[in-house]
This record gives sequence, C-alpha cells and structure tokens, in this order.
Amino acid sequence: MQNDWKWLRIGETLDEGFYVTLSLAFSKEKLSIITFNVSDKKGSLSTWETWSEQEERGKVAFMNDWLSQKVGGGRKYDWGEIWCEYDPKGASAGAGIRYFQG
Repeated sequence: MQNDWKWLRIGETLDEGFYVTLSLAFSKEKLSIITFNVSDKKGSLSTWETWSEQEERGKVAFMNDWLSQKVGGGRKYDWGEIWCEYDPKGASAGAGIRYFQG
C-alpha cells in the first residue's frame, strides 16, 4: 500500500556526551515529525533478544530528564509539541517533535 509518508533515518550522533538517533518523517514533501532516541550508551537500541518493558520505560524516564534539561517542562507550542512516551502497542520508548499541520 502506497502512502504519502517518507522516512529518513539519521544514524547515531554524539551530542554533549549523549548518543542521539534521529528519524525525519515527511508527509506530502513537508517535514511533519522528528523522532529520536537518546542514550548515554552507544548502540543502545533494543533488539527482541534484549527487550524488556522495564528497560523501555526506563528509557522514557531518561529521555524525559534529557528533554527537561534541553527545553524545560512545557512542551506544547503554537507550532507543535515535543513528546516522550512508552508505546505499549509498539513495545518501545520514543520521543519526538510533531509539527501541527496548518
């Protein structure tokens, strides 16, 4: 099934001692979502062999702390929002920036 979404993954980069992996999502050629993972360990993305819900929820807490240091507690803006959550359906931690379409 074809849709209007295109994803670009940017590999792990080092930012002030933290490893950040970014993915950019474009809808109809416009940047709509940036997702990211942040860790203090290189190559920390989980595999099914190493996965645990407790570890994923720990990643959410870690990324929430990191986001609080970077942008503070309020994360809703006129242009969009910055989020961090555990997705039980996807069984993973995630964070990102979602732009409101206008």
